[in-house]
Amino acid sequence: MNACFNRSLGERGFTMTEVIISALIVTFVAVAFLMWQKTTWTQTKLTNRRMIASQVLEKQIEARRMVIALDPTANFNAFKTISGKDTIITDNTTSPPIKVEWKIYDTLKAPNGDAIKNVVSVKLVASWGSGKFDSLKLWTNISQNF
Repeated sequence: MNACFNRSLGERGFTMTEVIISALIVTFVAVAFLMWQKTTWTQTKLTNRRMIASQVLEKQIEARRMVIALDPTANFNAFKTISGKDTIITDNTTSPPIKVEWKIYDTLKAPNGDAIKNVVSVKLVASWGSGKFDSLKLWTNISQNF
């Protein structure tokens, strides 16, 4: 008979080999569960930050549209000529703060290649950290007349 399993009739319990194998299995399952929890937490946090960033972008776009609606001609022309320093806006109502960068382009969709009058394309980039996935990019069009 094998020495590992040579027990007397009155002996009870587990051998050292059985205990070590059981401990390894339990440890493996626990580590796998904790890694799964960490991944889930990281993804939830990233999704939450993206949702907040999209709400900040939406709020800023709607604010611009409302200003343009007050005086479409004057305010739209002023919006098209925003200087470089005015195009980076930091929203401090979130933690960490979200920095939004605006870039305004002519909308080149006319059949002859000219810019469409009274419409601009806007590229917005919201960023909140320095990581690879810590930003959200959005392209939209803003019109003088709704």
